[in-house]
Amino acid sequence: MTAHSMGNFNLDKLKLPAVSEVGLKVMDIVSNDDVNVVGLAHAISSDPTLSATILKYANSPLYRRMVEVTNVRNAISILGLKNVRLAVAVATMRAFCMPPDPIKEILWRHSFRIASLVRLIGRKLFFSMGDDMELTALMHDMGELVLSTNFQKDYTQLFHDAVAERLGLRDQEQLLLGVESIKLLDRLAAILRLPDVTVQALCDFYQGIPLEGVAQAKDKHRAILELAHHIEWHASLGSQKEMNPAKERISEPQLTPMEQLMAYLKLNESQLEEFLAGYKALLGQKYSL
Repeated sequence: MTAHSMGNFNLDKLKLPAVSEVGLKVMDIVSNDDVNVVGLAHAISSDPTLSATILKYANSPLYRRMVEVTNVRNAISILGLKNVRLAVAVATMRAFCMPPDPIKEILWRHSFRIASLVRLIGRKLFFSMGDDMELTALMHDMGELVLSTNFQKDYTQLFHDAVAERLGLRDQEQLLLGVESIKLLDRLAAILRLPDVTVQALCDFYQGIPLEGVAQAKDKHRAILELAHHIEWHASLGSQKEMNPAKERISEPQLTPMEQLMAYLKLNESQLEEFLAGYKALLGQKYSL
């Protein structure tokens, strides 16, 4: 199958991720109003992949612990229940994307950089929404990971063509693969039980719907996600250590201009520099899951 013939495939025949039995149980537990933390820790510990993801996340630079966290129950306390759900999504997608390849790793690195930055910004500007915003950011490249897993050779060629010709990656996907991002997002949202606000924000993001304010929760998610992409790009211009823009820049839908985003979010230049500095510090610690 060549890139130009990939538009003939049926979306219903795509190989899609599947949440493990333990992962489903964990998501059911965290969705209850009265969560049994002991039972939750026991369930997570029974799944080596999920428990490893939880521990790695709890020990990431985002949480800046002085002592390594080695106990799942302690990790749950540090992360909070919403980030346990995020870890289930990460573990599910990581397992689905095996074996790894260079393009998948580029997509993962981009997702984690953006998610890390969104967490920094979101918890500063909208503290109660910071964890949900992080999930939205981490999920924003999951469709690309599904396509690269189903069509490894052809997607690799598509990716390099998009970079070389300065084309939008998602535009190329829809043109050559015949896949609409929204339809694929709907499938993934159902599988990973993504919250409505994440799905709504990503739908608007993929379609490039003009952002006209941040009155709604989905618009706040979208604004922080877009701001993170702007900051990531500016950070990449000053350092080649962790990323090479010529090779790893992920083309996104039309982003709202930085000045407009700052006005919507009531940000000043000093705050922007603070976010940029915090992000560069995280880059130096090589965080990934």
